[in-house]
Amino acid sequence: MGTTPVWLLPYPELSDPPDGPAQIKALAEKLETQLTAVNKRDSGWIDLTSVTSFKTNYIADSSPCRGRRIGPLAFLDLNAKRATAALVADASGNFTDHDILTVNDARFQPEMANFVMGAIGAYSGLTVILTTTQPVH
Repeated sequence: MGTTPVWLLPYPELSDPPDGPAQIKALAEKLETQLTAVNKRDSGWIDLTSVTSFKTNYIADSSPCRGRRIGPLAFLDLNAKRATAALVADASGNFTDHDILTVNDARFQPEMANFVMGAIGAYSGLTVILTTTQPVH
């Protein structure tokens, strides 16, 4: 049997004798092992307020900023509010504003540099969370 390069999940190769039940069982057991290991790496929710720096025009909202790591996944609950005048759309209906906040905690850096972590639609504008971190290993 061959295995995938990252998760080492088994799969039948052309030279393997056909045995569907055994091959599916091997895959299911490996998935069970890998998913159990990932589930054990749950950090729980961590308060990130003290390591969050807000950029010009923004301040912390009443809710704390927090994060959670479950295996390779990072979940961020970031709460900021505008401290200056409201945003005004330009002639095209777009908002121009940049850099709301930075989380300075290596546990929540993405594992790939310049990786889009998420996108949130906001009326006619679009907020894209970009990072410029180094890969975390």
